[in-house]
Order: sequence, then C-alpha cells, then structure tokens
Amino acid sequence: ESLQNALMLLSRDPWVNEHLFLNARGLHSIVNYEENNTKKEMKNGTEINNRFYPFQRLVYFMAPLCFVFEDEHDLYLAFRELFCNYWCRLHSFTNTEHAIIHLCRTFENLLISNDTPLFLHLTRFDLRPLDIAFPWLHSAFSKYLEPEQLLLLWDRIIGYDSLEMLPLLALAIFLFRSEAVLNAKTAEDMRDIFSDG
Repeated sequence: ESLQNALMLLSRDPWVNEHLFLNARGLHSIVNYEENNTKKEMKNGTEINNRFYPFQRLVYFMAPLCFVFEDEHDLYLAFRELFCNYWCRLHSFTNTEHAIIHLCRTFENLLISNDTPLFLHLTRFDLRPLDIAFPWLHSAFSKYLEPEQLLLLWDRIIGYDSLEMLPLLALAIFLFRSEAVLNAKTAEDMRDIFSDG
C-alpha cells in the first residue's frame, strides 16, 4: 500500500516537475511538454501536476528502498530524489549524457574494445549484445539482482553520481560469461547463459 501511495504522490508532486527538467532534459517518453496543460484544476480547487505520468514497472525502482526506509515519507523522499536524478534518464530516449542511448552506446563500445571475439561470436548467431543488456540497463538491474546486491549497485551510482555503473556491470557480466558463450553452439544456448541476468 505504501508503494502505491508513493507512486500516486510522485505523479502529483509539483517538485518533480521542477527538478525533472533540471536533471534530465528531453524526457519525451514520460513528460508532456505542452505548457498549457501543465496543471489541471480539480473540482475542489486543488491543482494536480500532470507533466509526469507513472509508467509500467516503476514500482521496481521503489520496492528495493523498502528494505532501507520504514517510514513512508522517507521512502517517498528518497525515491523522488533517485527518480529525478537518475531513473528518469533511463526512460529518456535522447542523446544527452547519461540517458539510456548514451548508456547503450557506452556498453557496446566497452564490449567491443574489451572482448571483440565475444561480440563477433554473438553477432554470428544474430544475437545483438545490446538486446541482452538493454533490459538490465533500462531497469537499473532492479528486476535482476537481489535487494542487497541492487542497493550496493545503487549506492555506487549515488556515490559516483553517475549511471555509468550500469554499462560497466553489464560488461562485467558479459566478460564473466564469455567462456561459456564462446563454447555455446546455438543462439538458444547463448540466450540461456544470460537468462538470469
């Protein structure tokens, strides 16, 4: 229930509008740019912010914080900061630094420069490494790591103030599983190697 309340509050919080644009420009997929429609008047006279619309699976970014914060208010404030500073960029299909396109390009460049034979082996079987890594990057690994591991990763993101940890971890997973992938004989076997994230 506290997750649902926090997500509903996020969509109505005017603070989000003000800080979302400062931290990540070009949020075409989740932000409505029409200035005339930034607020709607309700019958009781209160205004609702409608520039940000919660998207499917947003709860994956909030749920791990329940292991850290017992108080619903503290949970919301921490999530709001993380969302406006980091997670919104993962849903921004722009070419700005630290947006998802930049992170994808970083991952591919790192993989090619660190293990070209692995990259070529995957592509010979019509497997694009980014197709495997994109869900990890897009969700900040929130659906793929145990809460303790995930919070450690997110702590590094906050500590370094950079989402570059995401393509680095994706690269590390590919390099760790490189030998198994190079020994795999079919595309299905290769997909299975990465199936648990």
